[in-house]
Amino acid sequence: MTDGDKLALATRLYVRLRHCTGRITDALWMTQNMEYAREIVRMARNGGDDELMRLADRFEEVIMGRPRAMVAASAAPPQSAAEAPVSPATFGKYKGSLR
Repeated sequence: MTDGDKLALATRLYVRLRHCTGRITDALWMTQNMEYAREIVRMARNGGDDELMRLADRFEEVIMGRPRAMVAASAAPPQSAAEAPVSPATFGKYKGSLR
């Protein structure tokens, strides 16, 4: 996986963490500092959101090099953006205001 792919995964985790918990994190630092990355994964797992936990599992697998078998039992590969279902409520508050 390239550095750009790792940063993209960290950014997806950042966005979901911000949405679910309101926490602001540093996606670039997540890819460069393992102690910070472990703390982000811990916060994500305590966030109570299934997608957030899947992203945390994938992030841990890719960034920290842990095999999928060692990651949480609920690990499932995240859906690609093309496969992920988008609910109308997701964009409801932004409809007509995105540029």
